[in-house]
Amino acid sequence: TLATDDKIGIYAFARTLPEESAVIVINNSSRTVETSVKTPSNSARWMNVLEKKRVDSQNNRLHISLEAHSGAIFIAR
Repeated sequence: TLATDDKIGIYAFARTLPEESAVIVINNSSRTVETSVKTPSNSARWMNVLEKKRVDSQNNRLHISLEAHSGAIFIAR
């Protein structure tokens, strides 16, 4: 588990393999949330596979915005 925050409705976790890392972030609230999640690897480039957009981490953190009742899956690239 990377982050949980019942106050804003965020849950984030990671799955890692020797050659690949994934970060999954879920917004279970009824509002858009901006958050920052620590990454499990030193990769600076991540791909949001649901939106097919590249996201760069800063200081091993992903800074993201999630719509209400939505989620995101990031894969290290």
